Amino acid sequence: MKIKSRFYKLIKLLVDSFRREFYQKRVTDKTRKTSMPDRPYDPGYSELTYQDLFISEDHYQFMKELCARRKTCHPITGLWIDFGIGYKRELIGFVKNLHKKGYFKPQININNQLLQKVFINSFGVKISIDHIKHIHAEDVIINYIPEIKAESKNPNHPIYTSV
Repeated sequence: MKIKSRFYKLIKLLVDSFRREFYQKRVTDKTRKTSMPDRPYDPGYSELTYQDLFISEDHYQFMKELCARRKTCHPITGLWIDFGIGYKRELIGFVKNLHKKGYFKPQININNQLLQKVFINSFGVKISIDHIKHIHAEDVIINYIPEIKAESKNPNHPIYTSV
C-alpha cells in the first residue's frame, strides 16, 4: 500500500512539474510579447534567475537545500511547490528577507520588476507588481533563514555548520 501511494505522489509531482514548466514558458512568452510602451523592455531581466542574485554558489545551494527540507521548493528544479493559502505572500517575503539578511549581491538593485521576473523565471509563479509592492520583508515572519555572517560573504569561506 505504501509503494502505491508513493508512486502516486511521484506521478503527481512530475505532472505538477511539467505543468509549471508549460505555464512558465507561456507566461514568459506573453510578457515578452506585451511589453508596456511606457516601460522599456529590459533584456537583462528576461533571463535573470534566483541563482543570479546570490553572493556565491554556496549560499544558493544552502538556501535551495533549506527550502527543499521545508518542502517549499522542489529539490531538483527549484520550482515553488507550496501552494497553500498565502503562498505568494510567503514567496515575496522569503525573497525580500533574503535580500534584507545579505544573501544577495550588493551591486544588483532589487526592484519590483526584477523580482517579478525572478518569480516567473525561477519559481514558475506569476505575481503582479502591485502585490510585490505591498509586501515588505517585515510583513512576513520567516525565522528559519539564518542571518548571514560578515566573514561568510567571502565565497571561499565555508558557510554554515548548522541551521
